[in-house]
Amino acid sequence: MTISIFRIFTTCFAGLLTTSVAAQERAVPVLPAIFEVTGLTAGDHLNVRAGPSAKAKDIGDLTAGTLVEVTQIDPNVGWAQIVYGEWTAWAYARFLTAVDTPLLSGTDLPANMNCGGTEPFWDVQISNGRVADFGMMGGARMMEDISHAGKSSNHILKQSIQTESWSAFLEKRQCSDGMSDRQMGIAIELLATGDDADFRHLSGCCSVVLK
Repeated sequence: MTISIFRIFTTCFAGLLTTSVAAQERAVPVLPAIFEVTGLTAGDHLNVRAGPSAKAKDIGDLTAGTLVEVTQIDPNVGWAQIVYGEWTAWAYARFLTAVDTPLLSGTDLPANMNCGGTEPFWDVQISNGRVADFGMMGGARMMEDISHAGKSSNHILKQSIQTESWSAFLEKRQCSDGMSDRQMGIAIELLATGDDADFRHLSGCCSVVLK
């Protein structure tokens, strides 16, 4: 009887633990996302490190209430990779709290993004998940409504956006703009669909707009 009760207790405890872990996993936002520096004592600051370790070089400080873009979190060591100016950096995840990061309808993409690439230099600003403002260096800007946005039918990390003049394929992965040490969390491939476009295919990266 004692063994049976012990087994029942163990099974129930394991079930509760699994449920708790699952709930925590569901609570983690889709990255990249916006986080706020929280939990600091008055007058304190959060160290920004060059690597995921307290022994890594200290390259800056964040004060309470500062918003940062988190591109990945390592749950095993408790550090979050953040975009810090033109650098990729790390901060202790315990002091970072996820804030509401609106998503583009039908996707896991942020509703507000800045995307771009180099040689040639180009950028597209996605606002409120509805409008895309595209431009190339030296050329006129082109603002269009987003006519389609969705996820790949067979690849959870790949998604797409479309306007009247171009289609974009985006993937959740580490991405470098080639001009800085910054690692962003979304790669983008932009393809022209109109004959009057000044480009056929452009590659780049995207970051979340902090607002």
